[in-house]
Amino acid sequence: MITKKNYKLITVFAVLLIAAYFIKIAPWANHKSEVEAIFSELNASEIDRVEIAKDEKNIILEKKNDLWVVASSENFKAEQERAGSIITQIVNAEQLALVSENPEKQPIYQVKDKYTRVKFFTSDNLKVDFFIGKSGDSYNTNYLRMADSNSVYLINVDLNALFADLDFRDKQILKITKESIDKLEFVYPKSEILLEKNENIWKVKTGKDFTANQKAVDEILNLASNLQAQDIAVDKNLEGSGLDSPELKLTIYSGENKNVLLLGKEIVEKSGEEEVIKGRYAKLEDSGIIYIIYKYAGEQLIKELKDFQE
Repeated sequence: MITKKNYKLITVFAVLLIAAYFIKIAPWANHKSEVEAIFSELNASEIDRVEIAKDEKNIILEKKNDLWVVASSENFKAEQERAGSIITQIVNAEQLALVSENPEKQPIYQVKDKYTRVKFFTSDNLKVDFFIGKSGDSYNTNYLRMADSNSVYLINVDLNALFADLDFRDKQILKITKESIDKLEFVYPKSEILLEKNENIWKVKTGKDFTANQKAVDEILNLASNLQAQDIAVDKNLEGSGLDSPELKLTIYSGENKNVLLLGKEIVEKSGEEEVIKGRYAKLEDSGIIYIIYKYAGEQLIKELKDFQE
């Protein structure tokens, strides 16, 4: 005869067995997988080529003399930290689950041929080739399928976020230690402004010397010391950009070093019946790269003498 107490114990045991079964087959179960084996054999430092196919775009990153370049964009210098981070995050990814081996379910997880495809190479040898699917239901997870397999896995890296922006070109124009800047020289077609720092106090040295508005100077220093472009101009025509006769030639002195930044024409686009300023052409004097800086950056850098008055 089964007592009430024994009945409860049997019920609890049955519930635990059912729970264990569902935990075992659940998407978040910690299964071993072929993806885990393949990734664990990769050495991030040995990968020297990455190919990305997405939205009919083919991006190629290559490491040349320890420098990552965008080979698909005339070997333009790539964002070094970002290129390296993508590789290490994928190589170090942990597999959370094998979720499907049914090829008919691949569209559900968005891992068919039409989605993002990534290849890693070492010395022209293909090391790994996989499709990126949709993001998982839990934070920082993604579905993935190897190109030569029907198995779909859930991993603990948001691959879609890593490859959301396919422009890997380095858009850093200037990177200077802000505190090291000690002189700014603004040269316009018809005027000049010179500012110098003396014991951490900035002074205008044009005409009658006076102490500059420190907030106005600080805004320029913050921008110029870490100047980023919004884009890189495809057309390298200096005349069309206005950089052959710049609206501003800004020389930034840092001890014995100096950087010369040229600002050209504003980029104006039609929006209905209105004209909208989208940015401004810019380049370093000793570089052939023409950048497009944001509208606000141009407005902050082009100053009049009155802007430095208290």
